[in-house]
Amino acid sequence: MKAVKYYSYDDIRLENRYIPTITDDELLVKVHGCGLCGSDILKIVQQAPPPVILGHELTGTIVKRGQAVANFAVGQRVVVAHHVPCGHCHYCRHGNSSMCASFKASNIDPCGLAEYIRVPPEHVQQTTLPLPETLTDEEGSFVEPLACCVRAVRRTSLLPGDTVVILGLGSIGLLMLQAFKALGTGQSIPCGRSIRVYGIDLLPERLELARKLGADDAFLAPEDEQGLRPLLAPYT
Repeated sequence: MKAVKYYSYDDIRLENRYIPTITDDELLVKVHGCGLCGSDILKIVQQAPPPVILGHELTGTIVKRGQAVANFAVGQRVVVAHHVPCGHCHYCRHGNSSMCASFKASNIDPCGLAEYIRVPPEHVQQTTLPLPETLTDEEGSFVEPLACCVRAVRRTSLLPGDTVVILGLGSIGLLMLQAFKALGTGQSIPCGRSIRVYGIDLLPERLELARKLGADDAFLAPEDEQGLRPLLAPYT
């Protein structure tokens, strides 16, 4: 199979690699789409020594199923998340599963920027989800980052009439915008609150996209932080 491997900033190669073999309680998934996350860039800059295969925001189709896997079928489209918490450590018991050692150590094999991935048993059980036919592969690749945004929104203590300001309207900022608006209208994150959401960015085209996605308004970022207060004062 083909896989994209990072060696350096100016050396990213499309290489041949073995197709992973699976055990009785695992899945083999053919990848159809994979996003590039900011954490992938962080791994390149700070953490993962090259060469490395990146990518974890993925969708695909099951092409092989282990004999012990009963709740998935060959040919089924799925979303697979890359980290699995243990569920019983200090961090997990206090609602901070992203700090769990097992969460940080777990992963899919080799990663999303490859033609095929092996889905380990714990991922089959906890982080593999059927992808509805109403969603495209591209849309499905946003399930993992959207889940991060939904979790963040649910951890807020917003009240009716509160105002949210999102600084930065990249992919995560725009997903946060839609999650906050869903919170305010009771769509998918029910609570019946009315929340105003504003966005700030450096790029005019992102401001327009934010408005189309439901922002109450969006503003071009001022040259320095001192300009934020008078910009937002009429809305907060």
